Amino acid sequence: MANLTKNQISTIHGQLTSDIASLYSLLERYRLELPAEVKDEIRFLISEMELLHNRTSQEFIQISLNELEPLQEQIQTTTTKINNARQLIQNIDNALNAVASIVSGLNGFLSGI
Repeated sequence: MANLTKNQISTIHGQLTSDIASLYSLLERYRLELPAEVKDEIRFLISEMELLHNRTSQEFIQISLNELEPLQEQIQTTTTKINNARQLIQNIDNALNAVASIVSGLNGFLSGI
């Protein structure tokens, strides 16, 4: 059995929720969509984490390694996909900022002519 404190589960749940919210914020900004497979994985992971988070109010939660291991693998896989998507969107954001900077510089140059 693995012992996880309620606080540890809350921390994992909170970080995952924050990462997903950050990703969806970037997606919304650029009007992009995640592939259906990734959306399904995120929904599954959120529901599993919420079940775990709400499972008990005891200080320690007993979770069998058989339960924890597949969820840990799912968290790693989904987190990797979330981070890859976030990095791609961040690269797009950086490129758009660079273009805006170039346009601003050109405007300044042209107004000085």
